Amino acid sequence: MWDEMVDVVAVGAGPGALACAIAAADAGLDVLVARPGAPAPIDASGPRGWLPVVDDPDTKAYFDALADELPTVTPADDAAALQVRALHEVRVDTSRRAQVETFVGSRLGVWAATCIASPYGVLFTRVDDWPTATMRTAGGKSFEVTLLDENGPADRTFTERLDALAADRDIDVLADSPLQRFVFEEGEIAGVVVDSPDGPWAVQARVGIVVTSPNPCPPDERILAADSRIGLVGLTASRFGRVEVLSPADS
Repeated sequence: MWDEMVDVVAVGAGPGALACAIAAADAGLDVLVARPGAPAPIDASGPRGWLPVVDDPDTKAYFDALADELPTVTPADDAAALQVRALHEVRVDTSRRAQVETFVGSRLGVWAATCIASPYGVLFTRVDDWPTATMRTAGGKSFEVTLLDENGPADRTFTERLDALAADRDIDVLADSPLQRFVFEEGEIAGVVVDSPDGPWAVQARVGIVVTSPNPCPPDERILAADSRIGLVGLTASRFGRVEVLSPADS
């Protein structure tokens, strides 16, 4: 029933799809980006955020269930902007006096609502095969981060640097192919069907699927600092993440 089989399918036109494809390629995974063509109807300020609007009842029920779990959070004024966060890597401390961050379940809900309001947000159905590092803000909040690039040239914007990373890895992109539905097998998402220019195209995802906004966001024209890096930022136990620019923080 499958027209194509890959490890990871990244669905969407947002920067998150390209960023996740880069992370998957760097982990040695076979990846496909399915990118819609025409802008899709979404309500980024509503509880569904940028989740795609689909006709398939099972896929719609999956997205509705996700939205129903989210808390009512008023997005920050800069929710649609590219975030720049100062983080430092966490040094392993095995002593009894090592400080352990308190786990707060409500933080996961707020984080998910924040990501779903951002055009840089991503949703993972099941992808855990690329490496992450625990990093922490100056205030002590921890995040799981996948760094996508080394310190880059100081004369490139975020969009230029992300596009260059994708070009270096020869990412396979299926253009004009919006999500039609998920394919479920024994209650698990096994793949997707997209509406390609040649008709429905079924792609099995052996490792997992990433969903991002079906609409592109305007290019970010800020020049990135030479010591900044692009990263996928998430929380432990959360299926949501966001593409951010990371700058060094004092330990």
